[in-house]
Amino acid sequence: MKAVAGLVLLGVGVLVGCSGGGGSNSDAAAGAPNGVAGSAGTGVFGAGGSAGSSTPSGAGTANGNGAAGSAGMSASAGSAGADLELPAGSKEVDGVVNLVDAAASAELDQFIVDESLKFPSQRHALNTSLNLFLAHYQEKYDFVFFFTDHLIPDTLVAAKFEPVTSSAGPGGVSALEIAAEGYQTTGRVKGVIGVQYTPGSMPALAHETVHNWANYLDDSFGFGTALDDASSALLHWGYTSVNGQLGGFDGSTLRCETPAGAMPPNCTPLANGRTRYVTGIYAPQTNTFRSVPYAPLELYLMGLIPASEVPPSIQMLTGATFPEFSADGLTAVTEAAGLKTLAFADIQARHGTAKMLPADARHFDAAFVVLSSTPVPDSVLAEVGNWAAVFGNRKVVNGWSSFEQSTGNRATMSTALTGRRKVGTAPPAPRAATSCDLLAQTCSRPELACYLAGGRACALSGNLPLNAPCKAQFSCARGLNCVANSLTPDNLVCSPFCDPSPDSSAALACNTLCPGRFAIYQDAGGVQLGAICVPN
Repeated sequence: MKAVAGLVLLGVGVLVGCSGGGGSNSDAAAGAPNGVAGSAGTGVFGAGGSAGSSTPSGAGTANGNGAAGSAGMSASAGSAGADLELPAGSKEVDGVVNLVDAAASAELDQFIVDESLKFPSQRHALNTSLNLFLAHYQEKYDFVFFFTDHLIPDTLVAAKFEPVTSSAGPGGVSALEIAAEGYQTTGRVKGVIGVQYTPGSMPALAHETVHNWANYLDDSFGFGTALDDASSALLHWGYTSVNGQLGGFDGSTLRCETPAGAMPPNCTPLANGRTRYVTGIYAPQTNTFRSVPYAPLELYLMGLIPASEVPPSIQMLTGATFPEFSADGLTAVTEAAGLKTLAFADIQARHGTAKMLPADARHFDAAFVVLSSTPVPDSVLAEVGNWAAVFGNRKVVNGWSSFEQSTGNRATMSTALTGRRKVGTAPPAPRAATSCDLLAQTCSRPELACYLAGGRACALSGNLPLNAPCKAQFSCARGLNCVANSLTPDNLVCSPFCDPSPDSSAALACNTLCPGRFAIYQDAGGVQLGAICVPN
């Protein structure tokens, strides 16, 4: 058996996450006027990796796979049919709950500050927190927002989204099938959001919620990339005219700085060949501070509008640097290498058409939970309850938007806490780690294939055949991955997985399919993930 180095594998690459500092997914932190601290979403799929470099960056750690042990919790208190008691010191106020548990509180802090790169299918960083909640409340929620009761020193990250249960689908939503490990869920919870409590500042709730659907479009489109922030903002719209909760500018305001007021492409470039463009105020990662509704592209990815209602093209500033904001907070100047146009039809050609949600699937439920090591003041719960009431359209506050308003009244969300778990009931056992067989291709649906992607993961297959040129992750058919020889890294083709065992008679044996020309991949613990033939 011989393992050959020198393979460029599109799919084992790192997951590029985002943070709230340095212009990444940030508003006030990046200089946007009247903004809130930035929020962080999930990452996007990065290309790359090398043969033998088999440690997936997504090999995250769980903070306990079982339900959290809570001080003072009595599983047998009361009679059958009675509400299960909350942990000692916990209470409900204004439709939210404070769960007092030191381990969950510490886990939430770590989740918010953690900037390590983890592949989405490998993430399960809020096991203790969500399992604590599900141990006491029936699973009636699509999203669970976990709030700290304090500001966290030395971080500008305001919030982060993590998928818990996600079904891969066409159109540009996540191509990965996700059933995150260790959560005691029936599969109802779609995602968890960790939020740093910032007194007096409405969190980026709409922004974090839409990360359930966006932005997971192919990296080749260039969303979120920039000259000075090329990796940390990839999950956002960046320097484009998408103009939604995940960033971008209003394309109708785009002008040249010189000559003043001129329309591109009639701009005068700088001596270095770059150009300065003027737009209305925006941030590349989140427009929460502008209270903008979801953009048509976001609504399309959410399944709330058809493709026909998405603008036919998107303007994109290339090689951009973070905007300079005017003193009056009305305009932004962005220096860029140039301006290009992306056709929405190209997105459809790459990803297919997103599925529209039926009318009975356009309502969502969210829980708002404050985690703390000691009981929090009622004033904190009242403020979090106020945010929940606004987001759930139960209360109106000038300048703040509900989820329903952000969708243009196309979807609704309830945010009032209900459904205390009864004595004698319990959530399911913690979910086991998900995997699949690269050779047998054991994913549950025919449209899915098993790939090397931060480990072994099921994802929506692009169905390209053996040896076909490929440019994107998951673009190859079952049993194949998009790879290239390191000597010709741009020559990516669909190459087969193979069995590296010494027995050449084994089905799909590497020594038969590609003798002396294959690479073996292992995880961080040395467990073999699989092998793949290296293209010539």
